[in-house]
Formats: sequence, C-alpha cells, structure tokens
Amino acid sequence: HRESWLEIAFESCGKRAVLCATQPLLALMATGRMGGVTLSVGHQVTTACTFGGGGQPLHFCRSDVGGADVTDALGVAMTSRGHDFASRAEREVLRGIKEKLSFVCDAPGDAGRATKHYQL
Repeated sequence: HRESWLEIAFESCGKRAVLCATQPLLALMATGRMGGVTLSVGHQVTTACTFGGGGQPLHFCRSDVGGADVTDALGVAMTSRGHDFASRAEREVLRGIKEKLSFVCDAPGDAGRATKHYQL
C-alpha cells in the first residue's frame, strides 16, 4: 500500500518529497523536537522509545500491559469496594472513568494532591 500511496503523491499531487516515519518520531516532530522520549499506551501493548536527535530510535521498550489491563485493575479495585461491573455497558462506564480520571504523576506522593471524585 505504501508504494501505491507514494505513486499517487508524486504523480497525481505533484509532491517532490515524502517522509515515512514511525508514530513516536512523528509525535516528537509535532512538538518541534527531534530528540526525547515517547510513551504510547495502546489497548493491549505499551511502548516507549527514546530518540537522540537524529531521528533514529536509541532505545525501544515494549510491554504487554495496556489500557485494557488498567481497566481490569480498576474493575478489581471497584469490585473490592462493593461496585460490580459485569455487563458490557458497565465495563464501558468503567473505561470512561479510567479515561477521565487517570493520570501519570512524577512521584507517588504527588498523587494525593490531585484527587478527583466521580459520581456513579
């Protein structure tokens, strides 16, 4: 498919150059940087890449823990507090809670200051 896309870009649209890059590198470039760290959390996989400035990844790390696992862990925590999320619709509510209220903090001590409440 890439060859077809490139052929259309060069011949039909009159483009002179094209850049094929990975999503982590494009994320860095969108912020005006060529070096840094990217973290991508997908449904079942989390990846981290570090770039040194030349566009080539220096390090790449992949983990089989993703957003679905975080939702499952939240479900276990909520079930231990007396809430049950058994049906598909209830799991969607749980996913919505995770997406609206979860965050990453620099230090575990910072998490208590950013407490948010959600009404079921």
